[in-house]
Amino acid sequence: MQTLFALLAALMGGVAIASMVSAIRLESAPNRALADFAQNESKPDLLDRVGQRLWRYLPLDPARWGLNVEWACLAGKHYSLGRVTANALLYGGGVAAALLIAEAAPLLWLTVPAAAALPFINLRAAANEARTAAERGLPEVAALVAAELAANNPPDKALQRAADTAGVLGLILKGALAEARSSSRPLFSRKPLKGALVVWVERWRLPSLLAFGSSLDLVAGKGVAGEAMMSRIAQGMSREYREKLLKRAEALESNLVLPSAIFFFVPFMAAVVVPVLLPLFETLRR
Repeated sequence: MQTLFALLAALMGGVAIASMVSAIRLESAPNRALADFAQNESKPDLLDRVGQRLWRYLPLDPARWGLNVEWACLAGKHYSLGRVTANALLYGGGVAAALLIAEAAPLLWLTVPAAAALPFINLRAAANEARTAAERGLPEVAALVAAELAANNPPDKALQRAADTAGVLGLILKGALAEARSSSRPLFSRKPLKGALVVWVERWRLPSLLAFGSSLDLVAGKGVAGEAMMSRIAQGMSREYREKLLKRAEALESNLVLPSAIFFFVPFMAAVVVPVLLPLFETLRR
């Protein structure tokens, strides 16, 4: 039986290594991000197809996690729901096989769901990293748009200049311009039709990004008065971002209390209690 489990663990390990090797892409980060942005998922391989079938049985919101995949792709990290689900199966199955072979204590079986959840945790972390990068670039892009409008450039030209900036936010704005070119919608709203910019930023479900897109859409319809309005909007976004950073810095100390306590307290208790309890357990077993 142990030989069978060992073969199963080796098979899962080989598939996991093959999955990681196949995910390596020899191209620059900007080119990879643009490719993933234009085509969310590459041609699905065996792991993708298996994962897509398993995904249907998971009690997870496909819209939410699909959006996480899109955000992660904007950051240049290649994910797909199928591959993440398949990796979760491999990680959980690999740990379970190792525990069976080692005849581990029942308490260690709690690591199986933790291992299975790891690919989803990594996906969400990559998506949140991209969201943070987009928020960080908003004040700078808003100031750039305000400067372009002050130079008497039209709003669409200002948005084009902003889209040429590197990073996650530049890719999102490029997507808005592509949406306007490929659809019948104008770039900015014209009653009763909503503009492609607002429609595009709404799909990313990031409040600060939606506020920027809606503000620029409003400024585009103000004509000459839009220049001063955009300047005030840029100043307001910069001020709000600084305030948010200050709040995060103030909350950092309290947020570190629990991890620090776990990091120091648990090893300390293990070092003190385990040597005391081991002789007791040996006595009880006799």
